[in-house]
Parts: sequence; structure tokens; C-alpha cells
Amino acid sequence: MLAPTVSYNSPFRSVPAPKTRLLLIADSAERLKELKSEISSADFEITPVSTLDDLRPACRNHHDLAVVDVGSAQIRPVLSTLRTSLWHSTVPLLVDSTRLHENLGLAGVLPSFRAMACNRVEMRMLLQVYSHGSQPPEANRLALL
Repeated sequence: MLAPTVSYNSPFRSVPAPKTRLLLIADSAERLKELKSEISSADFEITPVSTLDDLRPACRNHHDLAVVDVGSAQIRPVLSTLRTSLWHSTVPLLVDSTRLHENLGLAGVLPSFRAMACNRVEMRMLLQVYSHGSQPPEANRLALL
């Protein structure tokens, strides 16, 4: 009979997976509060940002993805700041599209920054998929203690 690969005396222990780190960007405190209420804090470690000045220091830390809800006047500076950040140059960017439809001058902006436009319902679904699908099953999460 073969012995189990991980015994009770093993230095390996199952540990909970870290939460997905989410950078949440909105152009007002009210919109930020709305977004936070729609996102499960049980699944995410949320870094909220409500001004471009606050975004720069927040970009010094790694996040797994970012959600952007800003008006059309701020979309280029926000996306540019994210994509020029070392930690955010390749993370998925989900942009709330409901406030951007009225500005035809933004055609091609989101694809050029590799950002995905979506409404709030689509955003919640994508966040749910990302939080559950991006991490290995709990049985495979081991750490040396």
C-alpha cells in the first residue's frame, strides 16, 4: 500500500487563497460608494480611488484588475496612468460604458489602452468569473509553514 504524499507531519499546510486585489476608480465619492456596494468584499481586497491625484500613489501597488467609472473627460488620463504604471500595464481594465456613449470623440480609445467597455451587469458578471476562475482550487493551494 502506498503512503499519502502529504501526511499530518508534513510541513505543507492548506492555506486560504489571497483575495483578488481590485483597484476601483471613480470620479466621485458617491459613484465609488455605489461601485463598492455592488462588489463583494468577500471576494476582493478593494483599493478605492476617487481622484487622479490619488490614482498615482495607488498604482505603486500591485492589483489583479481594475474597474474604472469616470466621465469621458477623465477616461484618457486615467487609462494612461494605469497603462504606464509598472504594476498595471497588463492587468484587465473594466470600464463602465454607461457614461461614455455620448462622446463620439472616444472612438478607439478603450481598445488602444486594452480596456473592456461593459455595463454594470456585465461588470458584475466578469468580476464574479474573475474572482472564482483566476485562482486554483482550494485543494491545490499549499504553503510551506
